[in-house]
Amino acid sequence: MPSISNPIIEVWDNVVFELAEKAKDKGIKGIDEFLESPGGKEKRYDFAKTRISQDTLNKLLKGKFKLWKN
Repeated sequence: MPSISNPIIEVWDNVVFELAEKAKDKGIKGIDEFLESPGGKEKRYDFAKTRISQDTLNKLLKGKFKLWKN
């Protein structure tokens, strides 16, 4: 018998990931606000911030890093 909690979890996952995408559109402030929200703090999603240097940020923004593809 299927669990009723599975569809609820799936809907919640979709909401959280949609909020994360919208937060990215708002920049660093949006990300910080999202990470302080209930969805952002949920352990099973493992959202986190990582400190990087100004040099690394500049390279990232200029597209100097190659992406790993599956």
